[in-house]
Amino acid sequence: EEAYSPLATILTTTLLNDGYARKMRGGWWQGEYALEAVPWVASMPSDIGNFSGWDSAKYEEEYLKAFGGRTVYPAKVDSDGAGTFAALCTLGDAIERAGSLETAAVASALRSTSLVEFFTSSISFNAD
Repeated sequence: EEAYSPLATILTTTLLNDGYARKMRGGWWQGEYALEAVPWVASMPSDIGNFSGWDSAKYEEEYLKAFGGRTVYPAKVDSDGAGTFAALCTLGDAIERAGSLETAAVASALRSTSLVEFFTSSISFNAD
C-alpha cells in the first residue's frame, strides 16, 4: 500500500464540506494544506449584479426563501449554486442581447459579454 501525502492540493468546494471540516478537527493532517479555488461565501461583500440586480446577501436570502424549507436535503448556500446562478445570469443576459434563442446569435452575444454579477466582478469571454 502506497501512502499519498502531497504537500498541498487545490480543491474546488471541499473546504466548505462538513465532512472535510470534521476530518480536520479530528486531526487529519493530510488536509491541512489545501487551497480553495472558489473565493465566495454568501457573507462576503459583493457588487450588485448587472443582470440579477442582486448582491451576495440578496442571493442568499432568495435561495433560502426558495429552498430553505427542505428537510430531506437541507438547503445550504454555497459557491456551487452561486456560480451556477451567475452562469445562468450570463446566459440570460446574452439571450436578451441577442434577441433570439438561435445558437449563432447567442454565441455572438456571449463573445461580447462584459458582465458583473455578485459572484464575480467580471464575466467575459474571448473569441474562442
